[in-house]
Amino acid sequence: MSDMTPQAQLDPKKPGRRGHESTKLDVRLIVVFLAGVGVSSVIIYLGLNALMSSLTHPERGPERFPSRVSPASPDDPEAFPAPRIQVNLHVDLVRLRNSERAELNSYGWVDRDAGIARIPIDRAIEIIAKRGLPKDKTTAPRGSRTREQP
Repeated sequence: MSDMTPQAQLDPKKPGRRGHESTKLDVRLIVVFLAGVGVSSVIIYLGLNALMSSLTHPERGPERFPSRVSPASPDDPEAFPAPRIQVNLHVDLVRLRNSERAELNSYGWVDRDAGIARIPIDRAIEIIAKRGLPKDKTTAPRGSRTREQP
């Protein structure tokens, strides 16, 4: 049983040091560490506060944050190419739905050269109700892609 030596045995090469971890806490080291964390936190807070105030109030900040608009930007915000930022989503959605509704309820050309026109939905329902649905490819509506060419 020579391999079972106690851990508390003194190491002859390192006088005064034991072969295990001490159970005592070094209170001074803990206090110094916490003080360093506190001081660092205050310095970081003050620095970020100064940065944010210079960015939100450019008239008080340094000249490297100019408050004027870029000379490259046009005076009219509508002059920017699409897609533009939507400022009022509700108004844009209402405009889109109104334009779609107007297109669905009006006459117009889809392709004038091919003779394809657009008619209102109610009128199309009336026509289908009178004539019925086409039974074969020869009676398909004009401009349909399924119609055979003579």
